[in-house]
Amino acid sequence: MQELQKALDGGTPVNARDKYVRTPLHAAAEGGFVEVIERLIKEGADIDAGDSYKWTALHIAVHYDKTKAVEALLSAGANKAAVTKTPRTDGRGLTNLPLEKVGKTAANLAEAKANPRNKQAVQESLGVRAKAPPPVEIPAKYNWIKDTTWYWNKWKNVKFLANGRFDAPTDECRQINSCRWAGRGDAIIINWGRAGLHTVKGSRKAGIAGKRDLDGDPCAAVFVGAA
Repeated sequence: MQELQKALDGGTPVNARDKYVRTPLHAAAEGGFVEVIERLIKEGADIDAGDSYKWTALHIAVHYDKTKAVEALLSAGANKAAVTKTPRTDGRGLTNLPLEKVGKTAANLAEAKANPRNKQAVQESLGVRAKAPPPVEIPAKYNWIKDTTWYWNKWKNVKFLANGRFDAPTDECRQINSCRWAGRGDAIIINWGRAGLHTVKGSRKAGIAGKRDLDGDPCAAVFVGAA
């Protein structure tokens, strides 16, 4: 951020272009430097300027999980509908651009993100409702936990549904339906949206216990009954 600020203080034009046709606003968006973004826009930066692939600063901010930058750009009027460069072909039906860089809106980029915590935050900033994952077939060896209700730490009525959905009293599980569970060996793997992956083991009689994969934060649940 200091280098960007110094360049601007030294007279670098707010719409200057580098060899990739990116502007200082693209750089600020990639770094998530909200103060710089606000300064550039105030000083006349083209908020929807595209680089060589027609990626705008908003595309960049979404791609790099910079939620605050996304919010700042949208607040300043960035075009959510802007589309990255359309693929060209070489005459044999082959595109000469990487597929992940073409024909994408900011919402498309958010949908393709792998990190569920950042994905949802960015989607919420864009006002996009995440798509519920499709049902999955859970092997019979995990029948003991299918369609059951548990008392999980402070959460009541946490459910493991037979279609692979994990239902907990949080917005991302109840409203967006983004929480899922699956079996792996003798363990149960839970994707609890922003709370991340959890790995637990146990039984109805003994209860289940484990930890959050990210930081080892312990978790435990007591069997209540059928879902």
